[in-house]
Amino acid sequence: MEQIDEARRLLEEVLKENLNSNDQSVANDLLESIK
Repeated sequence: MEQIDEARRLLEEVLKENLNSNDQSVANDLLESIK
């Protein structure tokens, strides 16, 4: 469970960065899959 929380934190940080829309959608999909 701790690893999932860490992964979610990292993904949320990634989403805050200035990424291209493809990276954003990939990160969003990953976040959704671990909720």
